[in-house]
Amino acid sequence: YDIEGMECVEGETVVGKKSLLQYVCKKGEFVESAKLGTWFGGNGSSNIHQTYVPETSAWIYSTDDINGLNSTVKWPEGVKFETANDLPDAIMESCNGICGEVAFDESDNDELEHFVLMGFFFGKGEKQEVDATELGGLCIAYSASDKVTLEMDYDLAHAAQVDYAYPVYELPASSEVRVERVPWSSFTAPSWFKGDADDYGVNSAKTFSGLKVKFIKDESSSMTFNIKAIGPYNGNCEDYVKFENK
Repeated sequence: YDIEGMECVEGETVVGKKSLLQYVCKKGEFVESAKLGTWFGGNGSSNIHQTYVPETSAWIYSTDDINGLNSTVKWPEGVKFETANDLPDAIMESCNGICGEVAFDESDNDELEHFVLMGFFFGKGEKQEVDATELGGLCIAYSASDKVTLEMDYDLAHAAQVDYAYPVYELPASSEVRVERVPWSSFTAPSWFKGDADDYGVNSAKTFSGLKVKFIKDESSSMTFNIKAIGPYNGNCEDYVKFENK
């Protein structure tokens, strides 16, 4: 149904009518052009379309309660969580994205990170690492009243080996929806990391287990956000507007 009636021209890429996934024509047939499809909140689903592992990947939610803090998110009115960490589709249906208002814990303890995050991961349990080099990086469409940190993830054993020094990239605040493309080379090691930080993001893409979109307390006690789309570096994140206008 997604590509019905489309002409298959060898080597050319088309965009699905319903999902906006990208397909490329090879040997007379359409196949998915990337192992990670561009996710659009306007599709109304938290599921991430990927072919790295057979398990379904979907958005989850976490906070600094693991640090003993109490940062929270005010979600759209009427949204109910069936499980504590899985983001319900009702959020996407409400705002064509993942939106809410973060209220950071009021504690002044600077030794603990005050944060809220949304993320998706490949595999289940102790997360499975994949070689995501071919994605080239990520595209994202978002708005936020404060900066947003993208954080590449490792599986638990790998993370412990590098003292949980996850590669990060900081997105600026933007009152309007902004599309940004971030190559793996732009992800860097935290400033406190003592190991080899050369080509940190590029090397980490070979052992990628998922992505966190993280909101970290700076000077503001609260912030708003809306994640509209996310996909591979050459993904069609700009097409979120098709959902905004439907």
